[in-house]
Amino acid sequence: MYRVPASGGQPIAVTEAYKGHDEANHIWPEFLPDGRHFLFLVLGRDDEGIHVGSLDSKEHRLVLRESSSVAYVEPGYLLFGRNGVLMAQRFDAKRIQTFGDPARIVDALETASGNGYSFSVWLIDSRGVATRFTFGDYDLNPICAPDGASVIFSSPRDGLPPNLFQKSLAGGSEERRLMHSVIDSIATDWSRDGRHVVYMTNELGTNWNIWVMPLAGNRTPQPVLRTEFNEMDGRISPDGRWLAYVSDESGQWQVYVQRFLSSGGKWQVSSAGGNQPQWSHDGKELFYIASDQKLMIVTVHPGQSLEPGTPKPLFQLHTPNDSLISDYDVDRDDQRFLVSTLVSDEPSPPLTVVMNWTAILETK
Repeated sequence: MYRVPASGGQPIAVTEAYKGHDEANHIWPEFLPDGRHFLFLVLGRDDEGIHVGSLDSKEHRLVLRESSSVAYVEPGYLLFGRNGVLMAQRFDAKRIQTFGDPARIVDALETASGNGYSFSVWLIDSRGVATRFTFGDYDLNPICAPDGASVIFSSPRDGLPPNLFQKSLAGGSEERRLMHSVIDSIATDWSRDGRHVVYMTNELGTNWNIWVMPLAGNRTPQPVLRTEFNEMDGRISPDGRWLAYVSDESGQWQVYVQRFLSSGGKWQVSSAGGNQPQWSHDGKELFYIASDQKLMIVTVHPGQSLEPGTPKPLFQLHTPNDSLISDYDVDRDDQRFLVSTLVSDEPSPPLTVVMNWTAILETK
């Protein structure tokens, strides 16, 4: 977690994971009345819960073992969610300590909970049987090897943010760490020759960037796209010559293609916004999701140069459209798509206002 002056400037870390502790994320800060101390949620196997930190030190300590966002309110309470119930905990903001037992305020609460951000990788076989493949708290973006023998995925472990790991699909195999980075690293593609994995990093000062790591030798990563703009979701063409990616350099997310690991021009492929590019298996077409949630197709005519055609819609999607998690994939025949679809159009739950809630606590 970082602080930055309101007028702008260099971000400075105000929290860090304790050495030897498995802390996946520090999120949802909430200042206390003194303006120096703040509450935040630590996610991970060690010390998960609401912690207090200070602008004067990177140290922090657990004050409430609850996996929820938190708010401090006068006359001295912490409000948080527990299993769909809004709870209140007495809290001394000067001594920075809780006292008494938490009390229930209202049920049927919709809350931002740390438990809601748990991900793991699963395998589904030809029978439709699902088997859990990884067992971390935040394993995401699995990329299958070209030979189908292993999977690379991203996961926060050992006090580090998401890093790249590799695991064989053979039963009982161990996970292999591919890097030790203090920067979020999310895998997005694996070259068809099996030699390179492309991933995106969230670096201070340059936003999201695209890097490549060779899987042979000492696995030294190198930047592919690293600018002041966001570049994400790099995808290597089947012949290994081209890289499709998304960037906000124009002020809107658009899909671009440039040469992979060699110099040359770049081409904007999308025309009215786009993200999540995917190559067809013959490399002659590129798919992406437009800003209106239509799946688009573009003929690209790859070769010594690139000649992108006019984008055409295929069909309407109804996906979560998460920039960190791919919402679709293309079958080997390029005629079928596996799509992550929202299954409900239910409206958001109504907003409930509880008046005079401290009086409710006095009766308990």
